[in-house]
Amino acid sequence: MKCLFAVTFSYLFVVYNSFASDEIENHPNIKLLPKKCGEINEDRILSSKPNYEEFPWMALISHQQKSQDGNITFGCSGTLINSRYVLTMGHCARRATIVRVGEYDLSTTTDCHHDGVDLICSLPYQDFEIEERLVHPGNDENVYSDDIGLLRLKEPVDLNKSNVGAICLPITTDTRSRDLSKTHGIHVGWQLLRNFSSLIKSTAAVFSEEDCMKYYRAIHHKEEIQLPFNKLCVRSVSHLESGTPLIIKSDLEDYTRYVLYGLISHGYKTEPTAISTDVRKYMKWILDTIKP
Repeated sequence: MKCLFAVTFSYLFVVYNSFASDEIENHPNIKLLPKKCGEINEDRILSSKPNYEEFPWMALISHQQKSQDGNITFGCSGTLINSRYVLTMGHCARRATIVRVGEYDLSTTTDCHHDGVDLICSLPYQDFEIEERLVHPGNDENVYSDDIGLLRLKEPVDLNKSNVGAICLPITTDTRSRDLSKTHGIHVGWQLLRNFSSLIKSTAAVFSEEDCMKYYRAIHHKEEIQLPFNKLCVRSVSHLESGTPLIIKSDLEDYTRYVLYGLISHGYKTEPTAISTDVRKYMKWILDTIKP
């Protein structure tokens, strides 16, 4: 009887996973995600400091209107997933007013660098108004549950420009089932709370689920507390704002690209370890929510 139960359970587990896989990979809205995404252009990588076009999917999110002199204050990061949608945290999406793409250094009007001989400048950034703020229905700001949201822009972003592009999402079974424990990826953000103006990148290490729970309980000094649903613990060398993406090089459709696995939900002032939303667990919601 025990053997029969084990076999039946194993069969149902395989069937369930197969169904879940088909549900994502055969979703009708999968076609809304660009085939050209997450490109790793080695020519853009100058050093440990990101080049102005190395991560073209990065977006800034403001919760205020432009001032009379045209200045904007930003509070969160987001990530372009196609020409109309930016993926970010639920608490960032709720009050969003403006999204900026194609930005690198907030202290300059035009982003430029010397290649050793010439001064090379990027295309101007673009600011977009928001048509729709879409927050996961399970989001509760008080406990950061289901902390994920989408912003639909009023106008499409031209993804053919060199300083803007889309990140890849974990749409395949391999990317969604990947064991991220002790995996090293990259955090990219601006450290807005510390008034840093230039985009930075840092190595990010993912905790195991067990270590993440231990860390979460230690931070809150409560042994009985449970980690919020569908979260990752990620340590990097920098304190970065909400919405900062965790991107990891992954094999996707026959070549290596950057794939978005996590978004910083909240962090702690004492150390640069962040609780991040696990994007893999929300792929169905994302695909159900986006539209042409």
